[in-house]
Amino acid sequence: MLEAALTDVKDAAAAAGFKPRQSGWGRVTNLYLCCQSAAGLGLSPVAFKAVSGLIMLASAFSDQYSNSKLPSLEDWGRPVLLLGAELDGQMRWPWSAGLAADSAVLAQKAGPRFAAAQQPFILVPGANHGQTSNGMPRFDRGDIPAHIEYAAATDAFARAIAAFVTAHEGPKSAKQAATDQLLLMVRQTAELVAPYFMASGMGNPCAAWITGRQGGPESTACLDARDATHQTNHHHQQSHAAPSHAASALQQPLLQGTRREAGAAVSAAMHPGVLQKAERFVAAAQLRLASTLPREVMGQLRVVVQTHTTVEALLYNQPIIAEQEDGSVVVLVHALVAPPNLVRPSADRALLTSRASAPEYWLKLKRPQAIAEELGLDGTYADGVTAAALNQGACDAAIAAVSAKVAERYKAAGWQLVFGDDVPAPEVNAEKFIRQGAMNFSAVPAGGSGSGNDADCAEQHQKRQLGVVTVTSPVLTSKSISETVQHAAHGPQAEAMVSAIQDKYMHRFLGNWYAKVFGVAQAMEWIMLDSLRQKNTWG
Repeated sequence: MLEAALTDVKDAAAAAGFKPRQSGWGRVTNLYLCCQSAAGLGLSPVAFKAVSGLIMLASAFSDQYSNSKLPSLEDWGRPVLLLGAELDGQMRWPWSAGLAADSAVLAQKAGPRFAAAQQPFILVPGANHGQTSNGMPRFDRGDIPAHIEYAAATDAFARAIAAFVTAHEGPKSAKQAATDQLLLMVRQTAELVAPYFMASGMGNPCAAWITGRQGGPESTACLDARDATHQTNHHHQQSHAAPSHAASALQQPLLQGTRREAGAAVSAAMHPGVLQKAERFVAAAQLRLASTLPREVMGQLRVVVQTHTTVEALLYNQPIIAEQEDGSVVVLVHALVAPPNLVRPSADRALLTSRASAPEYWLKLKRPQAIAEELGLDGTYADGVTAAALNQGACDAAIAAVSAKVAERYKAAGWQLVFGDDVPAPEVNAEKFIRQGAMNFSAVPAGGSGSGNDADCAEQHQKRQLGVVTVTSPVLTSKSISETVQHAAHGPQAEAMVSAIQDKYMHRFLGNWYAKVFGVAQAMEWIMLDSLRQKNTWG
């Protein structure tokens, strides 16, 4: 059926005077197919075999797009233009960040000009999803009011498409000029998305498009684990004075690597940098949780984080405290790293991409009381951090990292995030907590409904905050050894309980701290996109 539709398109083009250049295998080598929105889900596999190049206009390669499964651009050996809108609330660009990273890696390997012509990733600033079509935003599907006029957006999309086709089909002089245009657009987009890339752990894409030089691991990330949980508004003001992300690109290079899974057509594997960023965040969270311990003990702790991508792995791995011969103490903890759509899929298929691409973190840490008892320390040690504080730190770090324009837009016209007190689990059941516990988003509109479906209201929505969204995290704590003994002291099972906890293996289950929290990149997606939506798509 899709092949027939493509044949009809080719026949209509030929009837209008188009002269197809046919290869011996049936491919039309001078035909470029543009897929807008959902069209790419079905037509891109056909295009791979039948045409010379593909233009993905606010579209996606696979219907697994919203499940964090992406083909690698390294498997797409033909020209492809990834063209989107900065404020697209339906096919949000962070879901294509893995493809954008592939494009930047190609620039590192083959040079910026080659990659800009072959696999450019371009966003039109201020445009929304509706402007990739008829100009009418579908707020009911999560789209966002545009911040540029429809005519300006259309012109920007058209210029990118024209440059892309000309870079491959035009005469030599025109190809060079078109590639210049594409490279400028790609560099501007890299500057736009750099804060998100660095927050997510993929590194800074700007270096690839400036020099094409090979990048190493992200060794000096501007949002390391400590920053992610300790940012302040003062730092926010300072960071916006920075001239550009390109200036620091060589010190914070793109981290090479793609989300690929051997033996699968599309991959649900996470970019290695995303997991590394999660490890740093979780390690900082564990240190803050344990911060009530004596300073000399804190100096001995060596936090090791193991990240997981399945619920079962988080369930069956327990924290460990182990004293080492050199006097250090290893505290091994765990975290699930998963995009919200994987763990809390939307019931509304029209909102498949309604939630963030960046993961939230499900933490399984060790409480300071448990660490103290394992080391033979006397005294009582309260938990040193709350989930709300971790969420606030992530949000502060995100605001500090985005551009001044994005931060001002969020403050002026977005749903404002506030973080409420942690919500204790109703029962001590770790499996139930992990499988069913969820962050809660409660919206209170500002002076009205805070939502609308009329495109004429877009200008009004740009000028006022939509309201406040209070975010609360679920938290579960299990008692330490001494707390368990004290609690059981007057119960009928006291003797059995005391006997059971003498088994060292049981210590893994005691004194744990479970929580579900924002990561910095997820908070950044809220600031850039979710906060500007007219419809509640996050609950």
